[in-house]
Formats: sequence, structure tokens, C-alpha cells
Amino acid sequence: MADIDVRRATAFDNELLARLGAETFPGNFVGGREPAAMNDYIATRFTPDVMADLLKESGSTFFIAYAGTEPVGYARLREDEVPAEVTPRPVAEIHRLYVLQDHWGQGHGRALIDVCIEEAAARGCSAVWLGAWSENPRALDFYRSLGFEEVGSKIFQLGDEEHHDLILLRPLTA
Repeated sequence: MADIDVRRATAFDNELLARLGAETFPGNFVGGREPAAMNDYIATRFTPDVMADLLKESGSTFFIAYAGTEPVGYARLREDEVPAEVTPRPVAEIHRLYVLQDHWGQGHGRALIDVCIEEAAARGCSAVWLGAWSENPRALDFYRSLGFEEVGSKIFQLGDEEHHDLILLRPLTA
């Protein structure tokens, strides 16, 4: 297993984040049928320009995980609209947590969650939340093992398809 390092992304990481997003997003659907709109979603959501805009958003912070010198995943922490089921407040959302499939189970996802939690705590948040596809048992088991609990659900629109995401919450402790 390679050494795991995580660093905060800078404005110059937009191309790297776009590449990692395009390569890792399909991993959400491993074991299931790939959505018909997958390629369109990737082509519009994971571009250097889109990532540059997201890097500039107030309350948005990206972290990049490395195996040695190789970037293998990233997470985005953001403060945005919060579902009614998510209490107490203030909270931050772990909006994206993606790791290259070859590096699953090696601690990169855990390292990314840890830095997101540290950042949220430093911002004064009392909890973090995320949405995870209800048909991704591997991801759901991972989040639950880290203390996340289901508090609701929401729809994730991918092209014409509606996917049901579970809303998971983890309180932060002092």
C-alpha cells in the first residue's frame, strides 16, 4: 500500500480535478447498469472550466488524495442548501468523494473524509452530511462504518433517470 497524502486543492488544480472526476464518477454505479446519460453528465460536469468555477465558490473546498505522487481521488466540502432532514445546524456537505477504483479499500476515502471532517469542525459545523446512491451497498457500508446515519432521501437526476440517494449525517464531536 502506498503512502497516503491529502492536500487542499488550489485554483490551478481545475484540470486535475476534471480528469479525476471523469475517471472516478462511473465507480458510483459499479455492479449496476450504467446510466444512459453517463457520458453526457461527465462531459458537462467534469470540465476544467466547471471545476475552476467550483474552486472559486464561497464555502467550497476541494481536497486531493495521493498514493505516493499519484493523484488518486478527491473530495469536495461545501456549504450550500441543506435538506430539511439534516439537523442540527450549521452543517457542511461532503458533496463529492471519489477515488480511482484501483485504489479502493486502501484508505484514501477515509483520509479524504477525515480532512473534510476536520475542515467542517474548523468552520464551526456541528455535523457533516452527504448523499449516496441507495443502490451502492459498498459506499453505504463504508459511510456507516464511519458513523454516518441515514436521515432521509433525495432524488439525484442523471439525464432522464431519477436515482434515489440516501441522505447520511454524521455529528461532529468536540
